[in-house]
Amino acid sequence: MIRDDDEWRENYMTIEMKIDEKYEQGKLDGISIGEKRGEQRGRAEGERKRDQDLISSWIKKRKNNS
Repeated sequence: MIRDDDEWRENYMTIEMKIDEKYEQGKLDGISIGEKRGEQRGRAEGERKRDQDLISSWIKKRKNNS
């Protein structure tokens, strides 16, 4: 059976547009999640470095006072 109308084409294009929108939104969500994880990881590394430097300075002071 051949369809003479454009309904199937409209339905197909609507579905394709929805898929494209979901894909683009997924990319944006992925980028956002990645940025947040990167910020968290960077913050944790910075805090660890700060703590290491603080402990190192305490050890040096203790050695100098002994």
